[in-house]
Amino acid sequence: MIETGKIQSLKVADEDGSGYYLVCEDNQEVFMPGSLAQGKSIVGEMLEVYIFLDKDGNQLATPNLPKYELGDFALLKVKSETKFGAFLDMGTPRDLFVPKKFQQFEMKEGEFHLVKILLEEDSGRLYGSSKLKPFLKPVSSLNVGQTVKIQPYYRTSMGYKVLIEDKYPGIIYHNEIFSEVELGEEYTGSIKTLRDNGEIDALMQEVGFRQVELNSQEILRRLKLANGKLKLWDKSSPEEIKDSMGMSKGAFKKAIGFLYKKNQIDLGQRCIELKNFRT
Repeated sequence: MIETGKIQSLKVADEDGSGYYLVCEDNQEVFMPGSLAQGKSIVGEMLEVYIFLDKDGNQLATPNLPKYELGDFALLKVKSETKFGAFLDMGTPRDLFVPKKFQQFEMKEGEFHLVKILLEEDSGRLYGSSKLKPFLKPVSSLNVGQTVKIQPYYRTSMGYKVLIEDKYPGIIYHNEIFSEVELGEEYTGSIKTLRDNGEIDALMQEVGFRQVELNSQEILRRLKLANGKLKLWDKSSPEEIKDSMGMSKGAFKKAIGFLYKKNQIDLGQRCIELKNFRT
């Protein structure tokens, strides 16, 4: 079955001058316009594609895969707003519409909002909702002190609302945060309190002083092993930093900033260097 809003692996069944016809296992067919294709495809080839609806409601396929799909929580930027709702950038040919009635907070152009990506049964179109409570799961498998993945998505007067492990609601408080927090960034944190009402107080260890120190020590260790020079800098991609250092880009930048202020490293051209290094 070919599902709108989903990433699927489909086979190229035929082609014409305007694009390719793709089929799933039950031979349901969808068209991929040539203008969206990434180079030449051949009949019989399997392609991983994202399925979306055009303005007329027809299913189309694109090999340009978004980060999020149907059913996911997604932190998205508002591209435009109307009196009926807002359009959020999903990185796909069609933006995600969030009707006014499904906005927890009024959406303004340029803002980021966490939404649940949903499907309207009658029209088959995707839409979003930032009223997340119906979709967040009750706490059932978390423990105090447990290490978890945390994603901040909204700043309040008390702190930041966060999504924990992509499914649980939580909050971190301003007085327990020791550095700048980036909305949408994923951090390694921990559970501080499990409340009777199902809410969670969390800690963002990765942005605390102790974690910065630990990351700084790891960078110093890697620098010594690499003869005093690492081909990483604050503009390196998150993937490069994670693969090389095992930490997020945000954590890496905080750690090298800490080391630079302590006069332990130099920031070179596309690299960092250990000061006064001796082999």
